[in-house]
Amino acid sequence: MQKCTIFKNNKGGTAIMMTVLILTSILSTVLISNNIILNGLQMNTVQVHATKSFFAAEAGAERILYEVRKTPGFDLTTAPLNCSDGDAICFNNATVNASVNECRNYADSETCSNFNNIILGNGAGFSLNYNFNVATTTITSIGNANGTARQVKIKY
Repeated sequence: MQKCTIFKNNKGGTAIMMTVLILTSILSTVLISNNIILNGLQMNTVQVHATKSFFAAEAGAERILYEVRKTPGFDLTTAPLNCSDGDAICFNNATVNASVNECRNYADSETCSNFNNIILGNGAGFSLNYNFNVATTTITSIGNANGTARQVKIKY
């Protein structure tokens, strides 16, 4: 009669399985952490653009208030501007030192040159929309930076 020898040396297979499981858990942790960090960076970039566009809208509001206050009798509804409800306020060029030039209907395909956008030094810009009610004048300044828009409304 022959004897069968059974080998009970399974230690090498267990070590390989444990190594694969540990490496898999480390890889999963690194990938999840990477995803969280990338999402945070994207949100931070969007926040930077939103802040730039808000301050561009604020600059537009300050710019038109400066025009209204510096010129005695400045009125958007009278000649030569003749602004009406829903018009865009156009400037004579696309720089910050531009002065109010005219008003055009927003429905016009060529509403002001450069879409009525005054470009600031940081690449952000603003445009102004005029609305008139019997008792209230509303000017909406729309700031834009890298596709992110914010607006500020002025009522007087």
